Amino acid sequence: MGATENLARNLRTLRAMQGCSLVHFAKRLNISKSTLQEIEHGHPPHLDTVECIARNLDIPVSVLLSDTFSPEQSHQTFQLLLKLDWYSSWAPQDREELLSLCSEIVRLLNKYPSEHSPLPTFIP
Repeated sequence: MGATENLARNLRTLRAMQGCSLVHFAKRLNISKSTLQEIEHGHPPHLDTVECIARNLDIPVSVLLSDTFSPEQSHQTFQLLLKLDWYSSWAPQDREELLSLCSEIVRLLNKYPSEHSPLPTFIP
């Protein structure tokens, strides 16, 4: 699955999780309803549109385009890390790298699930 398809799926998932209409979610993202509708139907957006969406969701662009970490888990992890003072002061590219590494750890943990593991399964 490519980045455009991942973005479409991730935005649909986030919108559904929040119970938002296209109009309400588009306003929250600071984009038009028609732009959101096009993205959700798999039309590739402009880079500045993707950056605007990421900024308004407080999610790194790499997470929006990713297929390795669900949007809900990514958003929760990112919000948790932002609450840590030491993380908030990091450069944006370093924060993205840490989130990417966390995503990889989750992927590996899910690859070898164990009923005796103290960690929950992260894939919904």
